[in-house]
Amino acid sequence: FAQVACAAALALIPWGAQAITFGQLDDFQDGSTQGWGSGAANAAPPVNVGSGGPAGAGDGYLLVTATGVRGPGGKLVTLSGPAWTGNYLAAGVSGIVMDVANFGSTDLSLRLYLLGEAGASAVSLQPFVLPAGSGWAHAFFDLSPAALSGDAADALANVTSLRLFHGPDAFYPGTDIAS
Repeated sequence: FAQVACAAALALIPWGAQAITFGQLDDFQDGSTQGWGSGAANAAPPVNVGSGGPAGAGDGYLLVTATGVRGPGGKLVTLSGPAWTGNYLAAGVSGIVMDVANFGSTDLSLRLYLLGEAGASAVSLQPFVLPAGSGWAHAFFDLSPAALSGDAADALANVTSLRLFHGPDAFYPGTDIAS
C-alpha cells in the first residue's frame, strides 16, 4: 500500500471570501477528516489518526492510502471538503502549505488538482517529491497561474474541488500506486 499522511494540512496563504477564510487550517485535531474523502466507492477512505503527527504524541493527522489495484482506491487521491472551495484569485491565495509524511515504500510525487466551474481544471506543474519512508516534511504548493497547467485562471476563479494526489506527471488523476 502507498500511504501519505497530512497534518496541519492545507493552510492557505493568504485567504479571503466565501468558504475561503483567512488562516484556514485543517489540523485534524478534532478526530474527524474535516471533510476530506476519496469517494463513496473507495474501500479504504482517508482516516483520522489521533497521534503521531509532526508534533508527535497526541498530534492527529489524516492518513490517505492507495492499493495500486485498478479501480476505486487504486490511486493516491484525497478530495477536500467544501471549506476549500471559492474564488482563490479574488481571495489573493498564492499557495497552500501542509505537513506530509510518506509511510509507504514507494517515492511519491504529490500535486494539487483544482477543479473549477464548467469543467475548468489546473494541476501543479512541479510535484512535491516525498521519498519512501520519509519523516514529516513541510510542503509548499505554488498556486500562481504560471505554476499550474490547464485552465489555471478559470479554475482558480471558482474552485469547486481541491484534490491532493500522487502523479509523476502533471495530469490528474495520476497513476495507480502501491508499495
